[in-house]
Amino acid sequence: MRERNLIMRLVVLAALLYSLTNLSTARRELLRQEAETRALHREKQELLLERQELERRLDAVGDAEEMRRLAWERLHMVMPGETVFYFSDTK
Repeated sequence: MRERNLIMRLVVLAALLYSLTNLSTARRELLRQEAETRALHREKQELLLERQELERRLDAVGDAEEMRRLAWERLHMVMPGETVFYFSDTK
């Protein structure tokens, strides 16, 4: 009878240890998932801001002033009457 009680206690103890181990693993996984969710939420917000900026720029493409600015910045074009200066490091 004593031996049976000891075995029963060992079985219960083993079940408790197993449950605690699984609980600990599940908690770590939950924390990891929450961190990943927060990171994805931040990335989503950044992408939404980038999208808004791109939409703003797309809307502005038809604007004549925006076209002049892009031609000046990206293509290095100048308007008639503007003076262009070239600088060189060679001596």
